[in-house]
Amino acid sequence: MTKMLRRAMAVLLMLAAVAAMGAAQDEVSVVGSGVAGRAFQAVVTDAPFTYDFSGTQSGIGLFCGGGADVVLTSRPLSVAEDTACAANNVVYSELLFAYDGYALIASEDVDFLDCVSAGLLSTLIVPSASGNETSWQDANPDYADLAFEFVLPAGVSQPAALLDPLVAGDGFRADALTGADSQDVVSLVASGSGRLGLVSLNAALGAEGVRVLELDNPTLTGCYAPSVEQAFDRQYPGGARLFAYVTISALENAAVADAFAALTAPEAAAVLDTAGFIAPTEAIAAQNAAVLADGTTGRVFSGDVVTYQILGDTTGTLRVGGDSAAADFLAAALPAVSRSYSTITVEETILGAPEGIREFCNGNRELLALTHDLTDEERANCDAAEIEIVTQPLGSQTAVLIANGSSGYLACLTTDQLSSALNASTELPATWDQVDASFAADTIYVFVAGKSAVPVEVMLSGLGEANAIIRDDVEENADALYRAAAVANTPGALAILSWSELEDVAASGQEGYQVVAIDSGAGCVAPSVDTVKDGTYALARPVMLAVTKASLERDIIQATLYTLFADTSYQYFVSTGLVGLSFSDLVGVRAALAEQFAEADAAEAERFAAEVAATQTAVATLTPQGEITPEPTPEATPGS
Repeated sequence: MTKMLRRAMAVLLMLAAVAAMGAAQDEVSVVGSGVAGRAFQAVVTDAPFTYDFSGTQSGIGLFCGGGADVVLTSRPLSVAEDTACAANNVVYSELLFAYDGYALIASEDVDFLDCVSAGLLSTLIVPSASGNETSWQDANPDYADLAFEFVLPAGVSQPAALLDPLVAGDGFRADALTGADSQDVVSLVASGSGRLGLVSLNAALGAEGVRVLELDNPTLTGCYAPSVEQAFDRQYPGGARLFAYVTISALENAAVADAFAALTAPEAAAVLDTAGFIAPTEAIAAQNAAVLADGTTGRVFSGDVVTYQILGDTTGTLRVGGDSAAADFLAAALPAVSRSYSTITVEETILGAPEGIREFCNGNRELLALTHDLTDEERANCDAAEIEIVTQPLGSQTAVLIANGSSGYLACLTTDQLSSALNASTELPATWDQVDASFAADTIYVFVAGKSAVPVEVMLSGLGEANAIIRDDVEENADALYRAAAVANTPGALAILSWSELEDVAASGQEGYQVVAIDSGAGCVAPSVDTVKDGTYALARPVMLAVTKASLERDIIQATLYTLFADTSYQYFVSTGLVGLSFSDLVGVRAALAEQFAEADAAEAERFAAEVAATQTAVATLTPQGEITPEPTPEATPGS
């Protein structure tokens, strides 16, 4: 080999080494959960990435240590992991791109079961039950004496992996029937008797011929039906949200940017569905797209893992007052504060809004419940005492009217027509044609839970007339299903329901009724969460809490407010019929409260520092400096 040839080969080897180094630098590493990886790779099919799916935990460790460009996870980053990322200067964008879930279905003759708890499963499908003839009555003596069979997908399936941690032992009863996949399990359950089936959430949402069951959420103390919204909202507990965390520097790579654009594109939904996953809701998909378009960094979808630590002294008395209309929520929710903080003593004195506002502005109440913004007159007392008020909405109490389904003229009523028909302070008509000549001459029948029930009060207040009272000939019955059935069987009949009662009626399958839209001057508006929230539906009354801005620095106030808007407190919003604050909204409320607490704490610290400085200055001014002895002159020196 000549010297020139050897030199040429050396140059080629050097160039190859440089090219290899450049390729290594451009290489994009994706780590994390294998399940999240399957969902990701179903959509992102031709990206030049290297994959290492060794699990969520190890993947996050690599990512936050700066050793990977993307981590795919089956849970959000913890606070500690987020701190580790920050310590290593790993700046990321967070995407919520899919949901991996399971559902339980039952044969149609299992009509005695609506909600499945972990306790029920521990009786029916544990490995120790194998080989035993099992009846549904073994789980609950109130259930039918019906032979029980469990059906699940064969082999290692993701639904089984998700459910297994809830059941004692390794796996499930060995005598279970198996289907080839979730769709086959649906067929086996539909064709059998007394069967309980385990399927993917994706398969359950389109299942026919079976009963799709709710799951008990022990954190929220309630049962939740499988749905896309409730899965991503964390209310339905049967599965895991799938996240993608990608470094900002990686997104500068065109291949990475294209891959994540594909992952968040509308077309990805059908691909995820085919792969057995649940695609995000439209709202979440829009947020994902905005994160990429705006270069948003940090948490966007996982604020639920962040908590505000109350580190100070919560010993003291919390004096609560205000409007009796909010008494139901306070009565339900305040005991949770006492359970969480045994050092807080709650004194609840509900004397009505006027008295409560006076006491609050005079400094005799720390927490005030209101159903309206303070008027100028009401606020004047607080202004005089230099008290700045901070309010936090709880939602709205809502009245919903349902009418006989064949009475088409009742599909939409103006507030004037309602007042004419129902307000006893006016001359009461007996038939609807006396309210409006275009209406039928049907007798006016009205069904209510009680004349002083909250929905009745809300309806009357929505009429905009002072001192309105319900007509005396209404029929009172606390059973909403009875009222709905009465309306369905009576032309010209109306029933006044709360929001939760309307949901119960809808769930019951009752037919023959219609929900009445209300026209308060801007056209007919049907009741919905959105129209209640934006204030366009007239028969809704807002409920809010008020504290003084200065009190936000007090640990007892911080602890109370943070507890009232904890995930576990959502049950009180639901049980007291408040509409407009969703479960997912609580994350944002807590984040806003934490910011207010931090600002209040900073202001307190600044004020304290100023007080200390002022005290030190005052002490220095008042401290005597002592007399200064003059230097002796030569003439005054003895012996000179």
